[in-house]
Amino acid sequence: VRTLIKHPKSGIFLAADDTPLSTGELIRMIAHARRKKVFLFSLWGFGWLLKRLKPHLYARLFGNLEVDNTLTRKMLSFANPFTTHEGLRRMVCEDTE
Repeated sequence: VRTLIKHPKSGIFLAADDTPLSTGELIRMIAHARRKKVFLFSLWGFGWLLKRLKPHLYARLFGNLEVDNTLTRKMLSFANPFTTHEGLRRMVCEDTE
């Protein structure tokens, strides 16, 4: 938002980290930043069964929701100030301190 205020441009701009994350990776990163253990498991056969019975629901739950913000970064000459890991660490640690 600050970049858009400084460099007013028109268009649709997408906010995203430089590297995409899965939900599991995000949970692991937050747990690591909080110095907590996390145990993730999968339900064997659930994905296969859901894919056969409800393919649209399967696609919504397990599909790729990756955002490409290459055009936004190029138009605004923008670089994220932190990596995803550093941003999460700063956000989580500031809440607990």
